[in-house]
Amino acid sequence: MGNSFCFRVMGLYFGYPKCCIEWFVDRHEKATSRHDLKLPESQTGYNNGFLPCPECAKKVVPGTEHELIKNRYCSHLFPEEGDLTTEVKLAKSKIISDNLELLLCEIW
Repeated sequence: MGNSFCFRVMGLYFGYPKCCIEWFVDRHEKATSRHDLKLPESQTGYNNGFLPCPECAKKVVPGTEHELIKNRYCSHLFPEEGDLTTEVKLAKSKIISDNLELLLCEIW
């Protein structure tokens, strides 16, 4: 387990769509350099910490991506995250138990 597991847990914590989380993880797993992480033109303009997958990016314009965020464990409103250290620690076990199937793909 590495960054992929953490990316999934944090994506779920912030309520990002599962397709966006998996797209983000897949990009990072396949990247061999920072150049590989360069975004296509259709995905530029998102600067609030949430980067929608190509399919979700077609559904919203930059600045309205919060409309895609559902089932958020984080109590802070997007994008005002604040200091989340304690809250993430408390929510981690619930996130993992609620999303075990998705997170297990990282282990197998």
